[in-house]
Amino acid sequence: MGRALESADIIALDIECSNNLHHYVSRVCLMQLFAGGETYIVDALAPVNLDPVGLLLENPAIEIVMHDTDFDLRSLDRHFGWHPRHMFDTLIAARLCGHREFGLAPLLNRYFGIERSKKFQRADWTLRPLPKNMIEYAADDVTELLRLRHQLAGELEKLGRMEWAMAEFALCEEKRYMADERPLFARVKKARDLCSGRDLAILSELAQLRDTIARELDLPHFMIIADEYLIELARRPPRSVEELSARRGMHPICKKKYAGYIMDAVRKGKIAPSLQWPRSAGRGGYSRDIFDALKKWRNGYASELDIDPDLVLSMESLRDLAGGDTIDAVLQKEPIRIWRGGEIRHQVAELLSGFNSRG
Repeated sequence: MGRALESADIIALDIECSNNLHHYVSRVCLMQLFAGGETYIVDALAPVNLDPVGLLLENPAIEIVMHDTDFDLRSLDRHFGWHPRHMFDTLIAARLCGHREFGLAPLLNRYFGIERSKKFQRADWTLRPLPKNMIEYAADDVTELLRLRHQLAGELEKLGRMEWAMAEFALCEEKRYMADERPLFARVKKARDLCSGRDLAILSELAQLRDTIARELDLPHFMIIADEYLIELARRPPRSVEELSARRGMHPICKKKYAGYIMDAVRKGKIAPSLQWPRSAGRGGYSRDIFDALKKWRNGYASELDIDPDLVLSMESLRDLAGGDTIDAVLQKEPIRIWRGGEIRHQVAELLSGFNSRG
């Protein structure tokens, strides 16, 4: 562990993942840390003990600065079981400052005139050895994060919104990886366009086969058969291997080694029980009139503060309120309970009372 990291009270962190663009399973491939003017690149795929890095990130005495913590924190939890503490998310800070362009590249350009390349955004970070220019690109993601953090912190203080940000950052610590428990066919984009239960049954068999092939070849699903073409196979099933070979949107190996398996999947789907789209785990019914009124109020309130509406209340919270949940129960899930809870409670209660009086 570098000396600058061991004695640091603030560290900038970023990670590079494979993101299912090149391989079947997403992997944390690289970790970039910056402290004391020094940048450290950690090869997360190397056969080394990474526990010291985890202990560093979970030390509450050290502030961890990241840009857009959502995916990265869930990835660290999924692959290592790490839960960084004492966060500062520069994306959240930028949004609370009222910025509408809050990607790292626009912010670095806005404040420091730095032009960030997007050359390796979709690169395969599992490559070893990594080319020098990819390592330099990864390092650039953290070298200016601390300077950006201090710039945004100054703006938050001037606006009187640092308490708002701290409430949001505290919620970042709770982010955990959640496995997608939906059946495979339900994860196919635009699969809801399939109207019949029979189509869904065929799609289910094809989606399971695609997953098996993807796992065997260590490739993402879209490289095996793209979603739109998987749906087309379910809607208009091929009647022969020859007809299958004329279809588009699939890996060449599907038309050769796996052609018979695809035809078998189609046949199984045709005789399997019809399927229904899985019900959402969310709230069922809610008043559309109340929801629309809450949304209009939220947009106006956000406009007064010059921030995005979802920073006031999430769409889920609006649906919960429109479905009958109490204001206190809803605010308990929102960071806004810390910084504008009393005012929000009063305004929402007044709005809802108008609907109650009509009943």
